[in-house]
Amino acid sequence: MNRLFIILLTPFCALILISCATTEYVVLRDVPSNPSFQVVPTYLDPNEITYANNIERALIGSGVKVFLRPAHKEVTTEKVLPEDKSRREPYETRKIEYTFEYETLSADYLVQTYFSPKQIKISKVSTQELLSVFTVSNPSQIRTTLAEHQRKIMSEVLVKLGILNQLN
Repeated sequence: MNRLFIILLTPFCALILISCATTEYVVLRDVPSNPSFQVVPTYLDPNEITYANNIERALIGSGVKVFLRPAHKEVTTEKVLPEDKSRREPYETRKIEYTFEYETLSADYLVQTYFSPKQIKISKVSTQELLSVFTVSNPSQIRTTLAEHQRKIMSEVLVKLGILNQLN
């Protein structure tokens, strides 16, 4: 009886284990014939901007269309001193924010870059669906340049997502 139970239970357990496996990518079905990307750095820090520029270069090297990133928006906030103070001159506080709205992006896909963990997020602009989050580590081979390594990783991700048909 126990052997019969184990024999019947084994395929069921295998099915559960297989179905619980996780994937790193969402495979897309309705990909535009000429997909476009916009790369946005997390902050207006020089390292963040340089990293975003490198990822733009890697995307272009992968053979996809890349649009310029949206410009940052400067928000000026004015504050006035309370009426009971003798000085009634307004003083100004300047704060620069890097903001953008999904609706104003002109690309099919948004690529957000994070310099410190070397992390990249790819999302579909029309649905705001997050498709992939991955890290681009430094190349392990001495003869591979960072730019070549980044292009290779980006190409592999685009193929796994179904955006590119083959590696460039």
